[in-house]
Amino acid sequence: MTTNTNNARKVRITSQQVAFLALTEGVGAVETLHGKPGCEIAPATFAAAVDLLATQPETAMALAALADSLHPESSGERGRPAAKVGDVRSYKVQQVGDSDPFIRLPVSLLGLTKGAVATVFFDNGVIRVKA
Repeated sequence: MTTNTNNARKVRITSQQVAFLALTEGVGAVETLHGKPGCEIAPATFAAAVDLLATQPETAMALAALADSLHPESSGERGRPAAKVGDVRSYKVQQVGDSDPFIRLPVSLLGLTKGAVATVFFDNGVIRVKA
């Protein structure tokens, strides 16, 4: 019998909590908190905490350096990056209530913006979208 060692509940940590901890106990305490299971601090939370510490430049710089070391490749943006020409992506089929199943497709590669019209061709097993 195996035991699940990942029993830690996820704890929501706010930017205010991070900023207060950095001011009162130092950036080392923030790093310790981040290292606890379930208490990982998101890159956006670090960024907001650094903004809150604008009047405390030394603490803000130390917190920003800690965030960079803990999340080195983070872009600070949610979701996947925008599709590029030649990319192949899979999209999960969604359904709301009793509606027909659908997928959400990005259309920025077609040069379309809000309010623009796209022509959609439905073939057997193929859907083509034309700007």
